Amino acid sequence: MKPIVKHFQNGKVNNKELLFSLTKKDFVVEYYNPGKNGGQNANKVATACRIHHPASGAVGECKEERTQKPNRELAFKRLTESSKFKMWLRIEIAKRKGYLDDINQKVEKAIAEAKVEIRQNDKWVEVPVRYFEKLPDSP
Repeated sequence: MKPIVKHFQNGKVNNKELLFSLTKKDFVVEYYNPGKNGGQNANKVATACRIHHPASGAVGECKEERTQKPNRELAFKRLTESSKFKMWLRIEIAKRKGYLDDINQKVEKAIAEAKVEIRQNDKWVEVPVRYFEKLPDSP
């Protein structure tokens, strides 16, 4: 049984199912010198932050602030707002909820019914769909 998480919104309790959680171990955090104008602090102290989420390939980066903590917070916010992370999150939720199998079946059916043509010698030639059956699986 999956745990139920209680969220308070507009004074009401909303019970939501916890599908999965991400921890610090799921991210790679790097600190580096920002290499910008700003004198001694910018040149000596590694205040800029880059956060990488290997599972999605998303990266968030920030070097605008003077200390690590606000840079880390902004980098994490930028990572979670990136299109790569959002797409990974949608796919992961679909996997956990069991929707991905339905989607894959619909895609396979659409491919089987599809008419595919390629251009050869200035003519359009129909290609059997079996050439597209062995595409690599999505991440």
